[in-house]
Formats: sequence, C-alpha cells, structure tokens
Amino acid sequence: MMTIIPLTAVDQHWRRLTSTSAPDESQHVLRLSIATELEVIAKMFEEANVSRRQAIKVRLREIAYPDQTSMCPPPNKLPTRGRPNEPKGSTRRIPCSWENVDAIVGSKQASNSLAPQGKGRKTRSAKRKSIPSKQSAPKKRSKRIASKSAQLPPQHPKGKVYSANYIHEVPEFLREYVIDIHNVEDGGNCGYRCIASLMGKGEQNWRQVREDMIKEVRLRQGVYHGMYGTDTHYQKVLQALHLAPNEFATEEKWLCVPDMGHIVATMYQVVFVTLSNRGGATYFPLTGPVLHPSVH
Repeated sequence: MMTIIPLTAVDQHWRRLTSTSAPDESQHVLRLSIATELEVIAKMFEEANVSRRQAIKVRLREIAYPDQTSMCPPPNKLPTRGRPNEPKGSTRRIPCSWENVDAIVGSKQASNSLAPQGKGRKTRSAKRKSIPSKQSAPKKRSKRIASKSAQLPPQHPKGKVYSANYIHEVPEFLREYVIDIHNVEDGGNCGYRCIASLMGKGEQNWRQVREDMIKEVRLRQGVYHGMYGTDTHYQKVLQALHLAPNEFATEEKWLCVPDMGHIVATMYQVVFVTLSNRGGATYFPLTGPVLHPSVH
C-alpha cells in the first residue's frame, strides 16, 4: 500500500533543498595556488628585522624539509642508566632539630632520676649526660629569644606624641617618617577633612578643600582632560567635587583615588600618599616643585 505525503506536511527547511552535481575534484586541484601567500611572506620577510627573519626562515624550513630537524645533540653525553656513585664516607644521616631537642630533654630527665652518690656528687656518666651538645644549645637559645620577642608589644618611635594613637596601623618601616596622626570625623567628607587637617586649615574647613580642588580642575582643564581620557570622566570627577550647602555626601561625592590624587598633590604642591589594606599609592604635582613641609 502506498501513502502519498502532501507537500504542506514537509518542513519549509527541506523544501529549499536542491540537488546539484558534485564538482570535478581534478579541476578544483588545478585551480589551487600559493602564489599570493608566497608574495605576502616575501614582503613580510623584507620588512622584518633580523630576529623576525630568522623565525620566518625556521618555519619555512620546517615546511620545505619535513625530514630534517633543527634540534642539536647535547655537547656532553648524559648518563641514562645506573645509579650515580656516592662519595665514600659515613652513611649516618644528620639528626633533625626535633631529634636534638628530644636528646637534650631525655638526657636531663635521666640525670635528674639518678640518685646522688656520697655528699651530693653525681657520677661521671650522669655529668656527661647532663652536658648538652654544642650543636643543639644555640638552637634552643634562639628559640627562647624568638618566643620572648614575639610577646613584646609593637615599638613606637621614641620621643613622638601623636594627636591620635594609631601609629600601630602604620607599616613599621614608615613609622619614623610620621610627624602626626589626626583622627577626623566621618559623614562622607572624611577625606577632605583629612586634607584640611594635615594642611593646617582645621578639619572643619573641609569645604574649602573642595573649592580649592574645583579651581585646580578648571584651571588646568586641558591637563586633566588628557589624564582622564574622556570628557565624561572629567565631568564625573568635577561633579563629585561639587556639594550643595545642605546636601549629604553620598558615595559619589567622596574623595576617590586615583582620580583625585593628582588634584590634591598639584593644588597644594605636596607629595600625596595613600595607604590602605588594598595597597598604597603616591602622587606628585603635575606642575611646579614640591614645597617643604614647613611652608604648609
């Protein structure tokens, strides 16, 4: 029994299929050519430097001479079989540190357990056991010194008194350079408060710092345009510096680095350094020399 399938029952994808005769492979092979590729390689070879030419030549030799290799044998033949000869001498291994400590502790316990002979005198064997070895004594002494130093509190620079006692938060190698520490109020303007306090203006004059930075950005608009790359980034930094009298400083209005680091350094002609758990950064003025701290 024969069933006729209507054309509408066939998917549209299969209706678009057509049958064509297969191309003659012999004619397709005759049309293949590498003339264009060879011209490009030759042009690349002429324009390349010495090292690049050497690399191109090596690749071409691998294609042209597949039965050859660029690998060279080692200058000296390496031994591949047999166990290496060990120097003659003692095969006794060197004891570990914990074995030396156990030997010292065991000798002391053995000497204490011996009964005294005569008028409280120890035997010669007990004396020999109670004498620690020369090799282990310095190690035990160094461990005792290290344990004592680990319990000491962090040392503060001598002769310095800070407005806020946070010197332990500063890395130890920088503590000798710290002149003073100020703990300012929060509320979204803490970054500007820090700058105002360290510049001797008082942290309550943080708004003056914002105005100074706005003047700096507008005065050297071309310099900061080139540093930020786009006008959108420049306007974003400028808007972050603006704050209305009764406006609350949200996160978009905070002092942010690295965008504002060079503004602070250039405005006040100082070296501006920031330290945090994520790392630190140093900013130098874009123009002019750095003023001495006594001038600030």
